[in-house]
Amino acid sequence: SPFATEIPPADFVMIARGMGADGVRVEHESQIEAALELAMHARGPFVLDIVIDPTEAAPSGKRNQSLARQGVK
Repeated sequence: SPFATEIPPADFVMIARGMGADGVRVEHESQIEAALELAMHARGPFVLDIVIDPTEAAPSGKRNQSLARQGVK
């Protein structure tokens, strides 16, 4: 796939904290709502480090079609 990307394991929450922000790591879909609540109530920058399944294809089809209709290349 032309959009394939592999990012090595990183603790983005610790990186955020090292830069003065806060955040939480989301490892299961059931944690997303609580994590979003925390982010919405944060008093400053907040990172959601969401772990995704690398074997699952990104749902980019409709987005890419929309961008193409708008003339984005």
